[in-house]
Amino acid sequence: MRTLINTILEKKSGKLKWDIVRILVIAWIIPVALFTIIFLGFTSDNFNSQIKETIAASFEKAIEICETRMNNAMAASRNASYLHVIRDSIYEYREDNNKLNLYNNITQYLGEQYRYNDDFSATIVFLTDDPDSWFYTTNNSAGGTYNNVLLFNYNAKNLALKMSENLDTDIGFITVGGRLYMVRNIMDTHFKPVAVIVMEMNTDSVFGSLQSVVGYKDYKIVVDDEAVVNCSDENKAYFDAISESDISETSIVRKGENAIAGRESVLKKSDFKYYIMLDGDTIFSGSRVIFYMLAIMLLLMIPLIVLVFYYFHKKVTKPLQELSNAAKEITAENYGYQIEDVDYSEEFRGLGNAFNRMSKELKHQFEQRYIEELALRDANIRALQSQINPHFLNNTLEIINWEARMSGNDKISSMIEALSTMTEATMNRKKQPMVTLEEELTYVDAYLYIIRQRFGSKFELTSEIEDGLEDVMVPRLIIQPIIENAVEHGGDNSGFKRVGIRIGREDDRLKIVITNNGRMSDEDIMKIERLLSDDYDDKNDTSVSIGIRNVNKRLKIIYGKEYGLTIKQGNNDNTVSTIVAKID
Repeated sequence: MRTLINTILEKKSGKLKWDIVRILVIAWIIPVALFTIIFLGFTSDNFNSQIKETIAASFEKAIEICETRMNNAMAASRNASYLHVIRDSIYEYREDNNKLNLYNNITQYLGEQYRYNDDFSATIVFLTDDPDSWFYTTNNSAGGTYNNVLLFNYNAKNLALKMSENLDTDIGFITVGGRLYMVRNIMDTHFKPVAVIVMEMNTDSVFGSLQSVVGYKDYKIVVDDEAVVNCSDENKAYFDAISESDISETSIVRKGENAIAGRESVLKKSDFKYYIMLDGDTIFSGSRVIFYMLAIMLLLMIPLIVLVFYYFHKKVTKPLQELSNAAKEITAENYGYQIEDVDYSEEFRGLGNAFNRMSKELKHQFEQRYIEELALRDANIRALQSQINPHFLNNTLEIINWEARMSGNDKISSMIEALSTMTEATMNRKKQPMVTLEEELTYVDAYLYIIRQRFGSKFELTSEIEDGLEDVMVPRLIIQPIIENAVEHGGDNSGFKRVGIRIGREDDRLKIVITNNGRMSDEDIMKIERLLSDDYDDKNDTSVSIGIRNVNKRLKIIYGKEYGLTIKQGNNDNTVSTIVAKID
């Protein structure tokens, strides 16, 4: 099987769905169909064998019960000889010639012994030397009436008398008019027959166990070539068509829609033939069910094949096709292309999600550098508009700083150094978009030095920086523009400005909070919301506004939408600006 599958797979491949169909047909449908046919054929033969064995065993057991009841009936008949009641009554009659007394004694004994025995319909005794003197009892529950006795006297008594002449102490059976009689002699002390006792067998009771045979429909019993139990009229033709060759040692022969089971046995020199008509719907239904199952299974394979093909199409072919199309989009430089529907199996869902993340990250990587350069260039837009050569400006500041030091004006020198530091930061000669937090704070310190010189005692700064964050990498120039905004728009009615800086870690996030003692108006709040939105046009804004928007835009580009800048009104008439970046 493995070699066959490898051979199939090594063939030139076409579309995946047709490869799947070919594999299904060769490696699954054909083997399953062959196996099903062979298995059901074997099962059918095995079932037929088992049902025949079951019927045979059931038939054997039923016949065994019949013969047991016959033996019980023969044992009951022996009491007439062994208990000596009849014999003694005949002796007494011969002495006193009291026929009434003889009648009463024998009739009473027969009633006590046989009236309630369901194996007998009627029991009759007649004297050997006076056959016209007869005595009887009938079993009403077994269908026995006086008519049974009359029929015996008219039809069978002479046959019984003749049979008794050769019976001695044995038992014999005679059949007359479809009735079965059991005959035996009652012997005197010299083993001479003094009377004959005849039992008409209740065939419904004696042979009734045959109705318990599996699949039973009707039966017939033949004793010495005469039927003693006949079938129903509707089945008579069926039984009449049975030949002697149909009877063997518990054989089962199918005849048309039904079947016949037969067995022959000998009891007391009489030939007993048992015939059972078996209902074909019962005994052959199993075989038909098996073949129906085969047909149903073969039919069910059709929707099963369709279902399997649909499953492979939906769970394998379709997701692979979508992944292939998505890969072509990336090849066509459509970076960031997303597979919309990835609700397939767990494996393909994982591949789809992984592809989407990869595509998004690829787009992010391509755009980040480009947009970051644009954002940094926006931060320098005012300097660029001045058309002043940055190198010339920096060299000029160095000359002025040298002249200030030569003149002994350290204050002006320090201010020029701070301005030079900020100029160097905006120029970004090393082209580094990310700097350490420690370096970023040097730009802040340079700016704040100039602000202190500008406002003097009307400016106050508080700072709180958590230890261990000096080496955290942050985008260049994200803190200074926000502090500049706090200085420009902060302050109370007297012009006093208070700015606070708090920097700390929250899990994997760097949180920079800048507060100032200015309260935003409704117009300011609306302007801030516009500045921080995605579709705001900042062409006519001031450098401070551009700086705020630039910081927020760069943070989202670098880290994602959940990071960025927020500016809100605080609880103590102050404004709170919060920068959230990621700590890698």
